Amino acid sequence: MIGINVAIFSTSGGYQGVGFAIPVSYAKAIVDQLIQGKKIEYGWIGIAIQDIDRRLAQYFDLTAHEGVLVSKVIEDSPAEKAGVKSGDIILSVNKLKIRNSSALIKQISNAQIGRDVVLQILRDQKVLDVPVAVGQKTAAESVLEKTVSAPNKSFLPKSWRGLNVRELTPDLAGKLGLANTYGVLITEIAANSPGQASGLQKGDVIIAINKRPIRNVQDYNQNVQSTSGSCLIRTVRGFFVLEP
Repeated sequence: MIGINVAIFSTSGGYQGVGFAIPVSYAKAIVDQLIQGKKIEYGWIGIAIQDIDRRLAQYFDLTAHEGVLVSKVIEDSPAEKAGVKSGDIILSVNKLKIRNSSALIKQISNAQIGRDVVLQILRDQKVLDVPVAVGQKTAAESVLEKTVSAPNKSFLPKSWRGLNVRELTPDLAGKLGLANTYGVLITEIAANSPGQASGLQKGDVIIAINKRPIRNVQDYNQNVQSTSGSCLIRTVRGFFVLEP
């Protein structure tokens, strides 16, 4: 036995097609734990990650499919305690190269809880080895999409690269179910604009531009006026490269 079939993709509705299976090594490990009466546990270090697309690869001077970007570090998590930061790029785990988010999730999930894994991280053009103690995975929080009423025109700065934004007030953050109460909310994105091409979406909250914090509209206006060329936009959802 080499695997356990779990699904098949077929255009005919029959058994001919592409099959999907769980490798028997993973299945055996779980079965052994169940036989011993152990609870099935998965590793966790407390980070949100995203794949590196072409724009991000160019911005960070990386080759295609190299590493994953840390978009958020959960407070009081193993990653935060180890010193992992938002904006870090994880290149490998225990010297095994990581090419996408799925590969990282697989390595961390299968790691032994309580043991350290060594993350090779790229930060500010420097490569660091960061040991992180693997914790136990807990239920993830879900984010609900909500609509936003039309903002007061007095809150709106001028459109920049196709983006229209408004200040994120504590009241608005509460309506959106956001934990943070600072930044600017994207209310509109012009069609065929750099903003649309970047992958940003209406409802994203911008919290940094080129690693400079954006806490309000004043910060936003000051930064966009002095920004030229491609820039790195950090939102609550992740990182994006916004070209001119």
